[in-house]
Amino acid sequence: MSISEQTKPATAFSDSDVGETFAPYRAVSRAAAISLALGVLVALPGIAWQYGAAAAWLRQLVSAWMPETLTLILIAVPPIAMLLGTILLGVFRPRLARRVAIIGVILLLPGCIWTVGMIPAPVLILPLIGSILGSLGLSNIRKYPAELTGKTAAGLGTILGVALFIGGIACHALIYSTEVPDGYERLSFDVLKAGAQMPDYPPPTAQEMDGKQVFIKGYIYPGQQRLGLKEFVLVPDIGTCCFGGSPKQTHMVEVILKKGLTLDYSMTKRRLAGVLRVNPTLQPVADRPGVYYQLMADYAK
Repeated sequence: MSISEQTKPATAFSDSDVGETFAPYRAVSRAAAISLALGVLVALPGIAWQYGAAAAWLRQLVSAWMPETLTLILIAVPPIAMLLGTILLGVFRPRLARRVAIIGVILLLPGCIWTVGMIPAPVLILPLIGSILGSLGLSNIRKYPAELTGKTAAGLGTILGVALFIGGIACHALIYSTEVPDGYERLSFDVLKAGAQMPDYPPPTAQEMDGKQVFIKGYIYPGQQRLGLKEFVLVPDIGTCCFGGSPKQTHMVEVILKKGLTLDYSMTKRRLAGVLRVNPTLQPVADRPGVYYQLMADYAK
């Protein structure tokens, strides 16, 4: 070995050399993956509603002259075909798959926008956490590009989280400020719930609302009839409504819709307005021991 070879300085490694030598397989950033997952999870109800509404409309449109089975096939095949096609193209034709995915995202945007109005206020914390994790994921990927991947997922999760969080707050504020019809007073179930001294009797705050035109929100308590409801019981929370809870007498309002109004049972929150009656004794109602409150509703949504 020559003296020049012995004294030759070691060659410095570049970032790419380090990545190839010490980290041939990069790991997906956990923060990036969780960020995108939270955004998609929160957006799914709106997307499902959009597709469900479109499917119901299509069924009504073509069921008159097309068999129901064929109608269901026409409704179910397009999204499945797009999903499978995108996966196959991603393997054999990545560039074309990207274009198909972009078209699919554009078609689903109305559902994502609708989601903003469907997100319950407490759930808005999820997209906020998602945006924070997405930003953290981007930061970690920049610091350790040879060890971590998932920049696209982190970016999408951050954008989706920020959009859902800010849009959700704005949408809830707009709905709250405009949802009460003119001439009606907003009423909360907290006003109707009995106190500790008389747990099974309307409190004074509720008795003061007797005969007033009120606006109240709640969930339809499930009964034997599910479609075309003209009378039903309204309860304050989804746990009582849909998961087998047994509401107290002062946690229920019997709703009697005026002629021409009907509602179908669902797990969504309902908005109702009308004249509230506070009865001194329990009034019989189907499927329940009785209620103190009755709402003669002329507005239902």
